[in-house]
Amino acid sequence: MRTHLIILILTLGAIACTGRTASNSSPLASRNSTVLSSEQLEMKSDGPYRELARVAPSHGGWYFDTLTGDLTVYLKDMTEGPAAKSALPALLAGGLASARARHPQAGIVFKQGSYTFIELARWRDTLDEFLGPPSVQWWGIDFAKNRIVIGVLAGADSEAIVAKALELAIPAGALRFEKTTPIQSR
Repeated sequence: MRTHLIILILTLGAIACTGRTASNSSPLASRNSTVLSSEQLEMKSDGPYRELARVAPSHGGWYFDTLTGDLTVYLKDMTEGPAAKSALPALLAGGLASARARHPQAGIVFKQGSYTFIELARWRDTLDEFLGPPSVQWWGIDFAKNRIVIGVLAGADSEAIVAKALELAIPAGALRFEKTTPIQSR
């Protein structure tokens, strides 16, 4: 999981370093607060994924492969590859440049995805009302696996979570569980 978190942090850092500003039509452009709520942070981190969904609706997220430097993008509809490939450099210019500095042969690779980013984001948001301590410590989108990942304590009843997800029309195959330790507040 540490690798996934590092990849996510690097991806978000790369996005932040691109020097792009929100357009006036962006939902984030009208926000005046300098302190962002967790919902606003989530919306902001989802921004590039939502932007790509406008051009390639079937994309299921992306990650930088730490071994090759490749930007790996999930697509449910592989025919959207050319559209995604043309949009990604504008979205991830800093991240692509950084990957190519370490791996000169790094490129953009497409993988068959099972779920779109929009589906995963909707399911993650739906689960927000039902997941939480004590057994569930964290959850979110695992862009490297094209799934929702749920961090649970040892002994947690994952089957009950799957049953609730099915009630909410979330496919069981979209969920991935990871054993974790309790989150300590500081």
